[in-house]
Amino acid sequence: MVDEIVHDNGEKNDPLGSGTAVVDRSTADLSGSVGCQTCGGTNPVPSTPSSAVYAVGVLSPQIPTIGVAAGFAQLTGRPHYDDRVDAELLQSVLRNPDTAYLGRYLCWNFSTGGLEAFTVIPQNDAEVARLAEVLPPAVGDVVHVVVGKTVPFPIDGRHVTPGLPVVQADRVLAFTLAELAAAMPEGEPSVDEQPGTDNDRSDRGGFESVVRDVFLRLTRRAGNRGLSPEDIACNHIAVEYPAFHRMVWQQRRDGKLLMAIDAHHANSTDRMVVAVRATFRDPHTHITERLQVLDDVTEPSFPFLLAGIERVY
Repeated sequence: MVDEIVHDNGEKNDPLGSGTAVVDRSTADLSGSVGCQTCGGTNPVPSTPSSAVYAVGVLSPQIPTIGVAAGFAQLTGRPHYDDRVDAELLQSVLRNPDTAYLGRYLCWNFSTGGLEAFTVIPQNDAEVARLAEVLPPAVGDVVHVVVGKTVPFPIDGRHVTPGLPVVQADRVLAFTLAELAAAMPEGEPSVDEQPGTDNDRSDRGGFESVVRDVFLRLTRRAGNRGLSPEDIACNHIAVEYPAFHRMVWQQRRDGKLLMAIDAHHANSTDRMVVAVRATFRDPHTHITERLQVLDDVTEPSFPFLLAGIERVY
């Protein structure tokens, strides 16, 4: 249910453990600006040590100059006048080894919450072609996830956005919220429920609704660009930890209200550990309950669950 590309070895890994299905992106248009205002600046950000990235948003290549637009038109045999390019056509160009170089002249921007967060730098033509495979369709709610690390500002003339981080992506996922919810395992039915009944199907619909709600609460926190430890932990749990979604679902079935989801640093001597906490309230007793998980986000590209769900006071 999740499209994924990975760095170097080409192996696929379904983070939900539910199988991988190819999602048709062939009819997509990508939006860009010919004469991109954010590319080719003269004030690059200073080099900084690499830091982890786990971002949820939208990846969108832009054609930065009139020259690149003309080159694209020459390669495809189609005139190019504006800032919209047929994604299927772009994918065919980038799959061809003789024309894949065009991808190195695109500006691969990643946006979260409608704002540019960073620029993705593909390492070679094969990575460019794989990035093109996950372009969003013209209509839909496709979500991209970029997992990797920040790298120094390039000096080889590649198009990046001055003032924003530059990211090397080790993994890129692409899916819709409906696909994510459908792929998320709900767990075993209770003793009074029989699989396949109307009640079971209704519960499944309710569970998928909870998955979408929790995903948005975790990934659309204010200022979430996937660069801070708290944001990385929230995004990682939203995408790759079904038990957190099931926990919220169970609490809702018990009649409790989800009041808030927050994240903060946990005590650790040598690791970057983040506690992601969900707060619930019983509307009848007004008793508040807090459940949390601990996520280790120390190493770029390798966040992992340090401790499962536990009640905190």
